[in-house]
Amino acid sequence: MNLPDLIAVLEPIVNSRVYPLVIPIGVISESNRDAVIRVALVSATPDNTVDGVVDDADESRYQIDIFSPTYSDALTKKILVRNALTAFTTPPTTIELETTFYDDADKLYRQTIDVVFHDSSI
Repeated sequence: MNLPDLIAVLEPIVNSRVYPLVIPIGVISESNRDAVIRVALVSATPDNTVDGVVDDADESRYQIDIFSPTYSDALTKKILVRNALTAFTTPPTTIELETTFYDDADKLYRQTIDVVFHDSSI
């Protein structure tokens, strides 16, 4: 799973408000507090075998952060993201971590999912 493909999977959940690494200034404002998702590639690790490294066989770990002004909306969006991720059978997918935070400065709830894709392309 590469980053553009992952973003395409997540966009319908938050009306295309998915951003790699950084949420641009102004995307979340007083007039537009709709949920947004930030995605980051955390690591890409080659799969090793008895015969050494296999070409084009990687595990890619992404962190997906869902931001919303309400806890219930952030939680609902996290469930939708989890369902979208676990629907993958190719590549096989493992959800490694789920956590919840609150950003007092921005007054936003954050749901975080770490997911690993066991696939042949990042």
